[in-house]
Amino acid sequence: MANKLLNFRCPPELLEAIDALGVQRYPTDSDNGYDRTKTLLDIISAGIQALSDGSVEIPIGKTERKTDSKTDIDSEELKEELKEELKQALRAELLPEFSVLLRALRDDFEYQSEQMEQRLKELKV
Repeated sequence: MANKLLNFRCPPELLEAIDALGVQRYPTDSDNGYDRTKTLLDIISAGIQALSDGSVEIPIGKTERKTDSKTDIDSEELKEELKEELKQALRAELLPEFSVLLRALRDDFEYQSEQMEQRLKELKV
């Protein structure tokens, strides 16, 4: 079976610890100075082993998503700004076309009204 790609977010302090361990145990001439894949595989394997044999315990609990209220506010502000920009762009793009259509409808309505009045006059005679 082929290896699968694992992608996750990593806090800077944890990445620094991984980097330090990797440089110490698996140094290379790569950009980061060590074999990151081998380092991470060994760390994960050791963690699984330690959790499996009970030498390390992690409390079981529901994972909660942490949010940064400032980021949430910024996101909401950004959404509102984008909505407003979109509305303005749509107005600028569609308003002239709508005006032309409205004028055509009014003209057609007036023409039809005149035709009906003419027809009624003819029928009364």
